[in-house]
This record gives sequence, structure tokens and C-alpha cells, in this order.
Amino acid sequence: MLSCLLGAAGILLIGISAIVYRRHRNRRAAMASQPPVKPGAGRTWMTVTQVLDAYFPVFDSLEKARHYAEQHGKDAQAVYDTWQLTSDRSLQVSKHLRKQIIHFLNNPGYQPDLKFCYKSPNAGNSHGEVIRLDCEWQLFTAFLSKYDLRPVRINWHLRDPIHGIHGIVDLACLGEDDKLDLYFWSRSSHIVTEIDGEQRLQQSSPFHLRAPLDDLPATRYCRYQLRASLLAEMMEVDFTLKVGHLWLVVLHPNLTQAAVLSLERDREHIRKLLNDLR
Repeated sequence: MLSCLLGAAGILLIGISAIVYRRHRNRRAAMASQPPVKPGAGRTWMTVTQVLDAYFPVFDSLEKARHYAEQHGKDAQAVYDTWQLTSDRSLQVSKHLRKQIIHFLNNPGYQPDLKFCYKSPNAGNSHGEVIRLDCEWQLFTAFLSKYDLRPVRINWHLRDPIHGIHGIVDLACLGEDDKLDLYFWSRSSHIVTEIDGEQRLQQSSPFHLRAPLDDLPATRYCRYQLRASLLAEMMEVDFTLKVGHLWLVVLHPNLTQAAVLSLERDREHIRKLLNDLR
């Protein structure tokens, strides 16, 4: 608890580094420009998430809730409503955290809003639930203190007009040999578990993606790996830039330190996916 409360203090420690980050980012900002474009004939824009959703198995929440309710003697509708509420809360909190990170990296003196008021879709005029993000922010500032990042672009929106795909790279930094290292933030609890300070990747799943990606497990890590690989492909094709490492940074309050996971570039499955979209 003490470490979480000290998270805000990390802001002062990062300020000087953030100023250095801005210099690198502005120096190469011109390469990030992309005029408004339209997708190819007969196509409409899809997000990277929408593209990947089509290959991952559909999770039937209501059926799962019924099965869970039968096993535990609970009301199926109540279980389903709780799951939906938890999912929506997590999504809204993650969006708020990502917004604070963007503001902070763009403006070194920015004071993050670490208090998020969540109102459920059926809350009506209630004041909502206050959720603190001190722990997540401490993980983020500690991550910045530990790694010597040289950001070039923050919240980079990429578009592939040929396939009609668009998506966002959370952070692009200068890496080795002037290549760009791509970073992605996550607040998910379904990627890494931590037991006695040891972090373990959740890699197993009884389900697989649909063809032609059916040899891949339907895990959250796999989803991020494909997302990062697809965006790296778009960056190299549309901007003729060289991409180096892909990183996933997990900022969940159950962790004692940010989980920094290397995402292996999966060119083979991205080629299959893009060919399948033609």
C-alpha cells in the first residue's frame, strides 16, 4: 500500500527524462505525418481489434454464466450482469489510464488524474464508483525510470488503405541501428500472474484461432503479439521505416512491478492474415 501511495512522487523523477523524450519525438515528427486516405475500392475502415476479433473464438458470456451459475448455485442473469459490469469497468479504467499516460508523455509537467469515477451503464444519476490508479501509475513511472527510452511518436495512428485497416501504436522509440521499438500498454489481468514476486506468462488455452491462423492459441498474449506484428507491418510498408523490438508493458495493480514482455514479430501469420483479407 505504501508503494502505491508513493507512486505520485515518481512524477517528479520522470520530468527531466520526459523533456529529453520530447526532443527526440519532435526531431522526427515529420516522418509520422499521413494525409487522410480512403480504403481500397469496396472496403470500409476496420480497426486492428476488429480484424483480430474475426479470428478469435466468440466467447458466449451468457452460456458461460448459465454454466457457472449451475455449478455454484447462483442466478445466471446476476452472474452475467456482474461479468458485463466488471468488463465495462475494466475497459473504462484502462482508457482513463492510457489517456493520462499520453498527456504525461506529451507534457512533462502534467499532473495525472489518478482518480477515476466509474458510472455503470445503468447507474442513472448516481455519483458512481471512485477508482484510484495510484498503483498503476507507480508501475508506469518506475518503468520509465528503469528504461532509457527515446520516444519518437506517442499514440501513433496508422492506416493501411489497401486492406482498410487502422490502429494505434502507444509509443514508438528510437532503438538499435536507428530502428523503431514499439511499446503497447495493457492493464489486463489475463496476461501475467505474479506469485511470490515471480511473474509468469499465461500462455495456455483450450481454444485456437480460426483458419488460416488455427495453429495459434487463443490467449491474450497471442492477441497482443498479432496486433503488434500487424502494426509493425503497416509501419514498414506505409512509412518504409525499420521496426526493431515489440514490447508489451502490463500495468495491473496486482503486480509489484510492470511486466515488460517481448512480443516476437510474427511475420508468417500476418502474411496469412493479410492474404485472407484480400
